[in-house]
Amino acid sequence: MPVKTPTSALGTLGGYSGPWSSMVAELLEHVPDLYWPTSVSTYGRMRHDPVLTSVLAAYVNPLTRARWSIYPRGASSDMVTICADSLGLPVLGRGDQGPGPMRRRGVQWRDHVRIASSTMLTFGHAPFEYWYDVSSGKALLAGLGERLPATISGIDVTPAGDLQSASQIPGMTGAAGGAMGAVIPADRLLWYVRDREGAAWQGQSLLRHAFGPWLLKQEGMRVQSTSLRRFGAGTPVMEPLPGYTPTAAQIQAAQRVAESVRVGDSGGATTPGFRLVIKGIEGTVPDSLPFLAFLDQQMARGALTSVLDLGNTGNGSRALGSVFADVMTMALESTAEQLAETASQLCVRLTDFNEGDSANAPAVSVDMSSTRKAIAEAIGSLVQSGGLVMDGSLQAWVRDALDLPEPDPVKAAPVVVPVSAPTPPTKAEPADGPVTEPTPVTAARGRPIAAAADPRALTEREQALGLDPAAVDLAHDAALAAVLAAWPQVSVGQRDQLVEQITAAVDGGDLPGLASLTVDTTDAAEVLAVAMSEAADAGAATAVAEAAYQGAVIAAPVIAEARLVAMASAVAAVMGQATAAAAGREALRLVGSTRTPSGADVAAGVRVHLEEMTGTWPQDQLGGAISDAVGGGRAAVFAAGVDSGYEPTFYASEVLDRNTCTRCLAFDGHQFEDLDEAEAAYPSGGYTGCRGGLRCRGIIVAEWAGVPAVEVTEKRIEYA
Repeated sequence: MPVKTPTSALGTLGGYSGPWSSMVAELLEHVPDLYWPTSVSTYGRMRHDPVLTSVLAAYVNPLTRARWSIYPRGASSDMVTICADSLGLPVLGRGDQGPGPMRRRGVQWRDHVRIASSTMLTFGHAPFEYWYDVSSGKALLAGLGERLPATISGIDVTPAGDLQSASQIPGMTGAAGGAMGAVIPADRLLWYVRDREGAAWQGQSLLRHAFGPWLLKQEGMRVQSTSLRRFGAGTPVMEPLPGYTPTAAQIQAAQRVAESVRVGDSGGATTPGFRLVIKGIEGTVPDSLPFLAFLDQQMARGALTSVLDLGNTGNGSRALGSVFADVMTMALESTAEQLAETASQLCVRLTDFNEGDSANAPAVSVDMSSTRKAIAEAIGSLVQSGGLVMDGSLQAWVRDALDLPEPDPVKAAPVVVPVSAPTPPTKAEPADGPVTEPTPVTAARGRPIAAAADPRALTEREQALGLDPAAVDLAHDAALAAVLAAWPQVSVGQRDQLVEQITAAVDGGDLPGLASLTVDTTDAAEVLAVAMSEAADAGAATAVAEAAYQGAVIAAPVIAEARLVAMASAVAAVMGQATAAAAGREALRLVGSTRTPSGADVAAGVRVHLEEMTGTWPQDQLGGAISDAVGGGRAAVFAAGVDSGYEPTFYASEVLDRNTCTRCLAFDGHQFEDLDEAEAAYPSGGYTGCRGGLRCRGIIVAEWAGVPAVEVTEKRIEYA
């Protein structure tokens, strides 16, 4: 016999359905000053304590600076745009573009997060009332105004403990509330609450733990200030001289003199028969300063912000600070996720108004990348851009912050003196002719080459060969930037193709078809081929300039584009296959083996997945192709020089590598027997043995010798 299924609750969460009064508050709080709404006034005073101000700032500032965005979550494109415009947030996966043209009113999000987080953390709750603009035919968020806790006089809950409404104090609400004050229903409220228990929608303040230490601190500070005022300057005392017996009138006169003693440049006292003595405290008195410092530590410790007080403790350490920082980071991330989850209710209600309660709604997303990896990447970017110089002090700090081992003194790289090399002349000169004045060589990405900032400086041979790393790097980076700028449009077209195939396969019950998705890579191949052609020409120009610096006259060859187009097509096809495979895997994950979702829902989820995929992999593939083209252009110049009668010697150079692996490091400076051996080691712009694969930036450098037997003005050289 089947068991009867309960369909309703018998008990209540709040015990009754009236306002949240002090009777229920006493069940959760035993300190009268912290009963709501009296707690609002108490916490309002506490937040101005210097330590608690720092505690709140340690939470609010990172939350305000976090990367907030709208997560589509399978919602329609129109709904995602409405939510992004209403809240003033970018859409996840669409770069950092701001609100679109639909936005007319709405929210200043960073200001909203600042107010919401500081109010919720201070008072335990942060109510906001929202209203809409429907003049365009669509419901857009027109305003989101804070309703400060000091103005809330009542919080009504349902028997189930859900928020029902909030009342404001009469006289603070204007015409809308009248003499009785405004009553705002729950469906008009965005109610942030911290650590809610049961129906206690007033929440728990972040400062609750600090009330005891804060209260004792106020008394301790009063005692300390009274002590300084009474005993800080000593007490004037009139002592009769030995053998002198003053009369009552003389004692009274001496008393008046003692009372009139003041500090000043011309102060003094004449007391015949008496000696004026300024006496301090004799013996010891309680020192309240250590106790006050202890109270400050207790207030910070309860909020997981002990890292702020490490400098004032006797046993702080960087290792301990790292642990504190990790714990506080988790607390910050938890608070940010709570704020994002509550704010997502706005997206849900906007979706209900515009598309109905059965439509998928976007969500508010937050990213707080406070990890060691993020720190390492940030330092690496700053060093590469020239914003930081990796000197000894910075290197020691990085090792300490990331818990890296100390350098091995035996294997430590020797100090290299910064060098400079001549600028390649605009006009070829004899090999033994005059040399132009040297100018500082610029390293990859525009940084001056120096031992403190680069893996290594130019060698003497590279200087003599006229190698200009900046020119080679510019040839690579300019072409890569061009193809990366055009690639998002290419990706959109490929995603549209995959979404169409996934929708048809899922709706048709053809799950094996998800393993054979395809994309047309013609557009991708054309974009990449143009960029590779420009990179090859630029690479050839760098090799011609190096030859001219040495006195060798080699005209820039015309590089055949057949191999360029073939290579671009192959790279684009491989990337398209990988994208299709990733889409198929995600589609199978969303379908599962126990349900039959619609093809449109699965395709929408796959689109979001593809939009959020990291750009590191495609950038590596495209960057490898561009490096191949730059190296191919240089190799074409080398081949033209050999054909014209020169007898060059070729060397391997890893000066462009920002992170040189052990294999490239061992091969750096290797001398090749001939051009064939050099191209075999560097067939695609990088060393074949590099552990970094496509990321290798190694190049071939030529030392030109001999006299040309024939002048080469223009020659079509097959791309190799």
